Amino acid sequence: MKKDYFCPACKSLLNLQAGFSPKNPKHMCTECGRVIDVQSGKFPRDDEAEELDLGDFSIKEGKYDISDNEKTAPIPPLPVEEAYGDEEAPPPPPPQNEPAPSDEPDAPYAEEEEDTAEAIMGGISGWKAAHKKVLMIAKLALAIIVMILIAGFLLAHLITIGYDSEQLIGQDRRSVAEMLERQGFARVKTMPVEELDVNNKAEENLVTRIEIGDKDSFTAKKHFLKWQKIKVYYKTLKRIPLPISSKDYKDMNYQELVSLLEESGFVNITAEPVADLTTGWINSPDEVKDMFVEKTEDKFSKGDKYRPDTEIIVYYHTFKEK
Repeated sequence: MKKDYFCPACKSLLNLQAGFSPKNPKHMCTECGRVIDVQSGKFPRDDEAEELDLGDFSIKEGKYDISDNEKTAPIPPLPVEEAYGDEEAPPPPPPQNEPAPSDEPDAPYAEEEEDTAEAIMGGISGWKAAHKKVLMIAKLALAIIVMILIAGFLLAHLITIGYDSEQLIGQDRRSVAEMLERQGFARVKTMPVEELDVNNKAEENLVTRIEIGDKDSFTAKKHFLKWQKIKVYYKTLKRIPLPISSKDYKDMNYQELVSLLEESGFVNITAEPVADLTTGWINSPDEVKDMFVEKTEDKFSKGDKYRPDTEIIVYYHTFKEK
């Protein structure tokens, strides 16, 4: 525990004074200016001249210096700092609340900006009012220029059809499509119309109608845009449904199957024997083995539609040649 040292004159605590150390033999009290013997706790009487060596000059306590007849002034007191223990730290200074930054601009600056914006808008409104007729004329001129440009663009892409609609009807669909493409039209599409039976097969692929936009009648001098869609309708055979599925013809006689197909309207039927029977115990002769539609399809359902001239092949069992 540290020992406390007090000034015998003013009773000040010497431990807190600047420059004090118990190891020094003497110390000048910063409160009263007295020179104290640290170990004995005494100080000289007023009639004794106690001198402190302070470098190049000396101080005599309470007396006049004979050399310069000038009374020495006591050393001014130093600020006293509060003492703390070895492990105790001084308390931190109280926090100071700083004003939070404001997102809003200063009122004079905001008002200045608002006034500037109002002045600009007012100036624009005033200019528009003063030049109202000029602005209307400019807008009208701009609209006319845009319309002229659009009209010029469309006129540059207009193409003469070159044929009457009646002239194209009744011709082969491929020929008509090629004729229109040579004129410069890029979107010619042929559209089949299933309306012929097998007896009128000669009329197949003949054009019945031509549509360009919402028009199906036109003259050779008529103009159309080059990218306009053109639909060429032509005749084709009506498709008819199969009367049987690939699961139903097993165990049927091939002649019975051929007759069923012919009655449904199919006209291109071929029966082919397959010599694979030895005794005829498992399969009977003339019993259907396989049936192919369009040469490759052996899986089909009842009601599937095909052209009446679709090739159908019926294979049936027969005895091997001896």
